[in-house]
Amino acid sequence: MKRICVDASVFLGMNSQDESTRISCKNFFIDNNQAEILMNLEQVGICDDVIWSCSFKLQSRYWPFMDLFHTLMPIRRMPYSSMTVQLLEELENCSITDRLNIAFAVEHSAKLYSINPKLVGNNKVLAVPLVHEEREFSHQLEKNYRQSLELRTAKTVLING
Repeated sequence: MKRICVDASVFLGMNSQDESTRISCKNFFIDNNQAEILMNLEQVGICDDVIWSCSFKLQSRYWPFMDLFHTLMPIRRMPYSSMTVQLLEELENCSITDRLNIAFAVEHSAKLYSINPKLVGNNKVLAVPLVHEEREFSHQLEKNYRQSLELRTAKTVLING
């Protein structure tokens, strides 16, 4: 089974204000629905922080999608280990959060995907493929997703976490 790692930018990108980013991130998860997807707990926390900073009304429109999404496409949410920290020492030229995220992917022999241009230039990070034709999730998930789009994330949130 293919193993991939995503950062918060890819997950939150499904609700991006930028339509190209939104469609690309959504299609990325559709295309990888059979992959083992990993996300470290810090990246999960970044997503939560962004969503919890929104109004209760927007959260109420967002959570049904996220809950069903995680049920249908379980993302393995995992902590850092001592090995992650050891691998961290080999990385340079980015923030500690980004270095930990890259080390986490390396530790788990996973390809790390991001839409963050500060990371994508790193030889250990792959860009989410840019697409323009939007595909759909399964019926109920798509319905919840459309509802969740009342909550939109700004590009600065996606890049800076």
